[in-house]
Parts: sequence; structure tokens; C-alpha cells
Amino acid sequence: MRPDIILTPSDLAHVLKRRRKEFGVRQEELAGLFALSRFTVIAAESGEGDPKLSTVLKLVEALGLRLVAIPNVVADRLVLPDPPPPPPDHVDVDDADWEIGEGPQ
Repeated sequence: MRPDIILTPSDLAHVLKRRRKEFGVRQEELAGLFALSRFTVIAAESGEGDPKLSTVLKLVEALGLRLVAIPNVVADRLVLPDPPPPPPDHVDVDDADWEIGEGPQ
């Protein structure tokens, strides 16, 4: 498993949502584990909310992760492997070849 460097709320949101989906857990189930509201989980996964640190720690723990603080000088020297490529049946909008036409007649 590739470690994630989280620098923004959006980074955290992406990691939380991806990990929850990897576990196959619904937002309601994750919230119920720690007596959180589903809204709290939604806010954390959207990057729009500003969850308390205690909430972040609960979610991270529930998803089998650990929050680690490392000095910037160490983080700057980390060489992380590239993320795995998307599955073959997945096409990002930016990767698709588009033709602009009039459409069906």
C-alpha cells in the first residue's frame, strides 16, 4: 500500500473516501462505529467541512490508517512510488478522444 501525504483538507477527504470504499463500508456504518453523524462523515469526505482533530483520528483509525507527523525536511526527501494506473475499463474524461459533431440526424 502506498502512503499518502496529506497537505490539504481535500487530500484528507480523498484518502478517507477512497479507503472507506476499499473497505466496502457505507457512510452510515462508518459514522455508527464512533457515534458520529453521517453528516460528519460526508463533510470530512467532501473536504468542505472542518472536522475536529479527534474526529479525524477516529475516522483514520476506523479505516485502518495512522496519522503520522514528520518534519518537512524528511517529507521533502521521501520518494513515493507512483500511484497504480487506473483499471483498463476506466477512462478519465481528460483521456478520452472527443469529436465535436452535429450528433445524430
